[in-house]
Amino acid sequence: MKIAFTLCSLNYMHQAITLGQSLLEHNPDYKFIIGLVDIIDERVDKTKLPPYEILEVATVMKPDMLYDMTKRYNIIELNTSVKPFYFNYLFEKYNPEFVIYFDPDICIYNKLSTIESLFDKDYNLLVTPHSNSPREIGYITDIAFIHVGIFNFGFVALKNHADSKNLVDWWQKRLYESCYINTPMGLFVDQLWMNLSVCYCDRAFILKDEGYNMAPWNLHERKLNNDEHFIVNNKTPLTFFHFSGITDQEVFTKSKDPSLTFSNRPDLKTLFANYNKQLLINNKNYFKIIECKYTNNRLYPTIYVKKVINKLIGKLIAVNKKL
Repeated sequence: MKIAFTLCSLNYMHQAITLGQSLLEHNPDYKFIIGLVDIIDERVDKTKLPPYEILEVATVMKPDMLYDMTKRYNIIELNTSVKPFYFNYLFEKYNPEFVIYFDPDICIYNKLSTIESLFDKDYNLLVTPHSNSPREIGYITDIAFIHVGIFNFGFVALKNHADSKNLVDWWQKRLYESCYINTPMGLFVDQLWMNLSVCYCDRAFILKDEGYNMAPWNLHERKLNNDEHFIVNNKTPLTFFHFSGITDQEVFTKSKDPSLTFSNRPDLKTLFANYNKQLLINNKNYFKIIECKYTNNRLYPTIYVKKVINKLIGKLIAVNKKL
């Protein structure tokens, strides 16, 4: 079994659906799972939910740990902190060949054949760098990569092997404790920790294929040359594009690099138009306004409190028995 999953709250569900559709269009033999860092309740029109497995975070994590993390983390930190917990859960439940994580704002345009061939060569961890070459001008430079991480963990692939599982266990412990956005303290959610991943995993591979994880931060070195088939730099088919920070097709200024415009990057116009159209089809305007129940620690008013009450009742019963 081959598994790919993403993580999101309900306000990103339209992007997760689009990711799933694009994945399965080109890789129909994969199982796609949406890890939901939220709760499906009366707020949600269930007819708008996708046919994919939706795995709520409360199913994956222990209540005490999850509640503790909701008290300490904002919604971005929380969504990224649970990533290794999901890897461990999926490995244990399904025993797949490998598990791939994609951010929900990714769209896939090709088969994931390079990933599969690298796993066949006995690599256990696959990561992509933010950039393959220096970036010295613009909004995002090499300094930014030092602050937020060499690798972009909107994508990571792990083989079902003791080597990668040991890495996930270490990562899980670190993210439970310190998955903060605090670059002065040397922390940037799940990502900066994983600068160490290629040191701690014996069979790690840095995937520098220009068709993998094309994104605003590496557009200085990558250009699309064919509007129909999306070829990168006249040589590499686009496998997936990461629309990070971009919420509207019309305005590139909402991207990670506000200096980019469609007038100086016309090669991206069709790509963005198609993506935004699919988001609207997948109920973007409905999902984007749903506030996550974890925000400001509003989740678990019943689960956690009931658990605390039950513990107190148990203690009282024990005391009464002694009396």
